[in-house]
Amino acid sequence: MNKPLLFTALILLAFLFFGMIGLPKDPSEQTEAEAQNALQTDFDYYLSGMVLDSFKPDGSLNYRITADRVTHFPDGDISVLSLPGLSWQEAAGPAWQITAQSGVLRPDMISGLDSLLLENDVSAIQSGQNGKVLTINTDNLMVLPDAREANTQAGVLIQRANMRVTGTGMNAWLA
Repeated sequence: MNKPLLFTALILLAFLFFGMIGLPKDPSEQTEAEAQNALQTDFDYYLSGMVLDSFKPDGSLNYRITADRVTHFPDGDISVLSLPGLSWQEAAGPAWQITAQSGVLRPDMISGLDSLLLENDVSAIQSGQNGKVLTINTDNLMVLPDAREANTQAGVLIQRANMRVTGTGMNAWLA
């Protein structure tokens, strides 16, 4: 084989190899261990009395996330929330209010949209028609606010007027 051609091929392979190492990782490949490591870094900002409004393409309010305090960590784009709340209000449908003692807001590893992990004393309340109220209580709840999806593997208590349901795990579409 021609020495200059072999030398050129080796240089090209070296560039490809070292170029691949330096590429940033796809956020969907971030593991929970990497997320925990991100929290070990210094935060870049914090907020008190945070209100985050997300709007639909037509300009109407999609959802609102509130928190007494938010600490943001740039590695992993993770925000740790103290006393978070999430609410949806549709003009033609019932309102939902979800609260917890703590939470973590970050991009969903698959869709890239916001995901909100709520923990410790999670309560979801739907104010229904004619004053009927549905309450869901659990220890933790993963919510995709844009999709209005919520799921948990923890124990769940669902109550409404004269109904009480208990179980372990839940996948729900909060319409």
